Amino acid sequence: MGKRMSQKQDGRFKMVKYILKKIGYMIVTLWVILTITFFLVSVIPGDPMQADTKVLPEAVVENLKARWGLDKPIGERYVIYLKNLLHGELGESYKTPGLTANQIIKDRFPASARLGIQAVVLGLVLGLLLGILAAFHRGTWIDFITIFIA
Repeated sequence: MGKRMSQKQDGRFKMVKYILKKIGYMIVTLWVILTITFFLVSVIPGDPMQADTKVLPEAVVENLKARWGLDKPIGERYVIYLKNLLHGELGESYKTPGLTANQIIKDRFPASARLGIQAVVLGLVLGLLLGILAAFHRGTWIDFITIFIA
């Protein structure tokens, strides 16, 4: 009986170790993606002030760069970016000044969620129907077409 308990504990330990390892990989992968995205966006030519068709006076451009932190060195901006992400602060929108990215996401989330749910339901219904159709006509051209579509 003692040996069985030892095997159970060993199995649990292995599972916990496996889960922690996967969580670690997930965190590292997320950090790598965030870092690559940040630096790619930072090094592309142009800036948010040039995206608009209006030509802004230099004083306004400098004021906006200071407001958005674009006047700081890239390393400092990266640290601020990571800190803000950890706090859930996505910053002010360049496109609609005065609104934060969090507010924009909050306002548009219900429509996006509704669309996503509808897409999942439609995919499930069509997938089940095509799966049933393929099962009834196994080995025929209908089966091959439904598998190709899937």
